Amino acid sequence: MADKKSIAMNMTRYITETVSDSEFITYVTEKILYNGQSDYQQIQVFETKAFGRILMLDQAVQFTDVDEFIYHEMLTHMPMLVHPKPERILIVGGGDGGAAREALRHPEVKNLELCEIDEKVCEISRKYFPQIATSFDDPRFKLNIGDGIARLKGLREGAVDVIIIDGTDPTPMAIGLYSADFYRTIHRALGENGVFGTLAGSPYFHPEWTKLVYRELSKIFPKVAMYTATVPTYPGFLWAFCVASKGQDPRGLDRSKRLASMEDDLKYLNCGLFNAVFALPSFIRRMIEED
Repeated sequence: MADKKSIAMNMTRYITETVSDSEFITYVTEKILYNGQSDYQQIQVFETKAFGRILMLDQAVQFTDVDEFIYHEMLTHMPMLVHPKPERILIVGGGDGGAAREALRHPEVKNLELCEIDEKVCEISRKYFPQIATSFDDPRFKLNIGDGIARLKGLREGAVDVIIIDGTDPTPMAIGLYSADFYRTIHRALGENGVFGTLAGSPYFHPEWTKLVYRELSKIFPKVAMYTATVPTYPGFLWAFCVASKGQDPRGLDRSKRLASMEDDLKYLNCGLFNAVFALPSFIRRMIEED
């Protein structure tokens, strides 16, 4: 998910990502499980000693076996829990199925549509990350291979309860997922009390992205809150997310009963953490509030 510009690969032992001109992240690898090109991007799967399997898209780490639950739980459950009764769910991106897996833990969900532009990502995830792609076999799940922006524009007003964007960084292919026009489309597609959740980048390496997401959402939604999570394999570790609501303020809600029903399945999020993550470090709070 992070802004990785290049990767150097020793075919026998190492993969090294370039995060910036002065920072690199190197993983010791055991083998290359997959290395191919889809119609949209390069897809690679590596077996590593410390992090298990790693999925890379266009030379950027998307997740690893060891810490994927942090990203997927925090991206998904926060907006799902803000909505009082999330029955109709749309996830744009996330072809690996991780966000869908988490959303389907909520018993209120009646139907979930995953709109992924790159079918190959779904195929690779089902083969190499079956523990993440469990949602594909759920009867409430529907896979739609196509452009997410076009799909949202085609929805009737108020069609869904929760929309989650599980996309890549604002690269040329994905930049449309972070525009004010796109957020207006999302607002229209959400029903009463509708909630939207998205990644907002690394406050260290992508401060402009972090500010952009918060500010553009704040122009369109009455209630917007930023929160953070620590993902070990993402540069800077501390990453930001945003949840935007047409109804309830995300902060200060009591969701202990709903969280308790999923407690045995969650590895990161819990009742105490749900409200605590909205308490931002001062530098992030000042960053998003400054003119």
